[in-house]
Amino acid sequence: PEGCDPSYIAVSPDGKHAYCCLISAGAVVVLDTSKRTISMLQLPEGSQPSALAITPCGTFIYVTDIYYERIYVIRSQTGTIVKTIALIPGSDPQSIVITPDGSLAYVANRGSDEIMAINLSRNEMLTMIDLPEG
Repeated sequence: PEGCDPSYIAVSPDGKHAYCCLISAGAVVVLDTSKRTISMLQLPEGSQPSALAITPCGTFIYVTDIYYERIYVIRSQTGTIVKTIALIPGSDPQSIVITPDGSLAYVANRGSDEIMAINLSRNEMLTMIDLPEG
């Protein structure tokens, strides 16, 4: 949609889907690369997805939300949110990456000058890594 403010794109491990965050639309666009179709995963009202990462097996999509300061865990097959991971107020999550073995995710929190490590088997915060201020 016009004015949706696309911010981040990631491709599934099998290359069959590309996912793009739409900050102003509060959604993630799903591009089916073989069928050449587009669909939308609507997030909770008011959400502003800023970044996303896909697990190496392609089962889950982790989407950061800068408005509600949380991470949505979405099952890729159904497009449903299966878990929400709350972040510390003022975090302002800007980026997320998942380790090649799929055990951890690292989230860069611009507002709090830290990197958060998440244990993906439990979908819980593991630790915070403080960065120099600024």
